[in-house]
Amino acid sequence: MIYKLRDVCLKVVPQGKQNAGQVYVSAEVFNPNNLHAGTSTQAFFTKPFVEEIQKYFAVAHHGTGTVDTPLPDELLAFPGGRYEPFAFPETMVQINEDGTPRRNPKNGNMYMRDGITVLCQYEIDDETGERSYAKDWDPVSRGTSIMNSMYAPLSRFNAAPTVAPPQLINGQTAQVAPNVAPPANAAPGAVPPPAA
Repeated sequence: MIYKLRDVCLKVVPQGKQNAGQVYVSAEVFNPNNLHAGTSTQAFFTKPFVEEIQKYFAVAHHGTGTVDTPLPDELLAFPGGRYEPFAFPETMVQINEDGTPRRNPKNGNMYMRDGITVLCQYEIDDETGERSYAKDWDPVSRGTSIMNSMYAPLSRFNAAPTVAPPQLINGQTAQVAPNVAPPANAAPGAVPPPAA
């Protein structure tokens, strides 16, 4: 599959990560043969690719050029692409460039994930015709580089999910009780008073 890239830009790995300050490419990826499939935003950390893209961006935009110039079509094509799942070892939180948790602007909840879908790349050996992942483009390499650069463990923020999922009892959504401790002088097993 040959995917296409658009809305290509350069970003920097957030503070608090071991590769903080590293420049990477962010782009919308789409299938030009099936526009109904939608797009996905992907991060690319492969050094030769990043360095090539940097030539077309000004220093002010994390590039190495003097001014931003249009990317050539050959850099916007992504041959051999295939989406693969990558599971995180624990619940992770997407982080901002300053290392703080990224939050949903509507409700303030952290963006938590148990895994991501990564765009991998295959190549075909000219002699044998064997198909294999291109170097550093397999699901584990791609997923690990993205996880280590853009996510942090939920445990780092000492937080449980900020909103409990609704519970269904007999087909009805149950109210989730607030986490209220009983008074210090309450008998063992006492139920805390209702919140005011």
